[in-house]
Amino acid sequence: ADVLIHDGQYLEKEYSSAKSSRKGWGHSTVERAAEVARKSGVKQLVLFHHDPAHNDTMLKRMEQLIRPRFHATILAHEGLQIAI
Repeated sequence: ADVLIHDGQYLEKEYSSAKSSRKGWGHSTVERAAEVARKSGVKQLVLFHHDPAHNDTMLKRMEQLIRPRFHATILAHEGLQIAI
């Protein structure tokens, strides 16, 4: 596939936090999204369904943290258009 659009609501440390785990909430982590993208051989990963508690600075940080795992990663945003 050219593009994988994948839920990336949390960082793994948020998802698995002993203090406030998000397991079972029906959402994924950016790390897992990158793993799926890498294993499936897609050309681009688009992360969507951002946590409302994350501001733009946090979202950019998440994007920068995940790019070493899957270089062609972008964050979905209002008005985003992807040519396929």
